[in-house]
Amino acid sequence: DSNQSSITEGLLLIGELGCTSCHMADSNSASWIFPRRAPRLDQVAKRIQPGHLLEFVRNPAISHPGTVMPAMLADFSPDAQQEIARSLVDYLVTRSGSTWQPTVPDRVAIEEGERLYHQVGCVSCHEPLRETAITPLHSNRLIDRIEHWSQPQLSRFLRDPHSVRPSGRMPSLGLNGREADAIAH
Repeated sequence: DSNQSSITEGLLLIGELGCTSCHMADSNSASWIFPRRAPRLDQVAKRIQPGHLLEFVRNPAISHPGTVMPAMLADFSPDAQQEIARSLVDYLVTRSGSTWQPTVPDRVAIEEGERLYHQVGCVSCHEPLRETAITPLHSNRLIDRIEHWSQPQLSRFLRDPHSVRPSGRMPSLGLNGREADAIAH
């Protein structure tokens, strides 16, 4: 029945979009809603370049197209948005204990990482790095986003994606440390 299908889709979206983080579900629906869990922020300034965090907090949809993060500062003036975003990022940097550090590229690891990226299944969801490969229809684009990650923390994420994004769609690919490091490079 199409009505039942619509209800099921609605419950899925309510959970996936995190609606119940702010809005209460009625008791009949609550047991059917599986709320999306937010990414962990305790070490975010080690993972993500603080300048990018600032851009993301100010305008999530521009900084990260497709994100479910709402534009929480949209009702503030541009000056207030900047001030509030700066305060939030400063707090996150302080909680992280240290900040994002760039890593010197390792050419050997980059070559190995490109090979593994295409071999282990990354291109099932992300755009290929080789021009001869076919891009998935609804590719989760990494271009212009991946450089915001620190290499060591991206490697850690690749080994265990759900430790950072508990409700993320990124599956564990069973990568060992060397493979994750190479792909992160």
